[in-house]
Amino acid sequence: MEEEREQGSLAYFISELKNYRPSPAIRIPTDPNNPADQKRILDCLTAAYKHQVASVGMLYLPDQYTDKALADVARWLTTHTKSGLLLRGYLGVGKTTMLKAMAATLKILIQKTLPIVDAREISNLARNEKGTSRLQELTTSPLLGIDDLGTEPQTVKNYGNDLSPISELLTDRYNNRRFTIITTNLAIRTDDNGNLTDELQTTYGDRLADRFREQYNTIYYSAEQKSYRK
Repeated sequence: MEEEREQGSLAYFISELKNYRPSPAIRIPTDPNNPADQKRILDCLTAAYKHQVASVGMLYLPDQYTDKALADVARWLTTHTKSGLLLRGYLGVGKTTMLKAMAATLKILIQKTLPIVDAREISNLARNEKGTSRLQELTTSPLLGIDDLGTEPQTVKNYGNDLSPISELLTDRYNNRRFTIITTNLAIRTDDNGNLTDELQTTYGDRLADRFREQYNTIYYSAEQKSYRK
């Protein structure tokens, strides 16, 4: 009955659940039944990647690793359901270049700005009062790219207080499901006895690592890939 569904009632709440959606991830719309439409996104991302390589005075040399990473990221940009992406790999394999190419692709195709900040800058902002307003902007930004996670100090001093700015920022963004893309050199390594160590988990602890698994899709760069900086 209609009166049983008045706003605020349990019946109303249950009836409205079908319309509930969590904060949407930023996705580039495509026609899933049109392969040409999917390829368009890959072509745009590749063009942005090449432009970024050229902008730092380097020559773009495609290989199987970069081709796979571009295809994986293009697919993620159009089909993902999570509000985060981790790009994990060793030094010099193109993660930062990919992050900047994603920012250009999002800006040009769907007019969304992806601010990019180095993880060490986040820690530096927390050291003094002047940086706290900028840190708050980054924390609440609808979109954010964090480069080189794991290179920053885990704690910093602010007027004698120990702060963990990265952990606090990531926890806040997790709680509010804000769209976040992260690059990191923290890998899953195997020791001589075959035991696996997840450096992300050992660096940030079980709680944050568990939230990473829930909120972020992960694209792994191959351990066989060599640095392009050599």
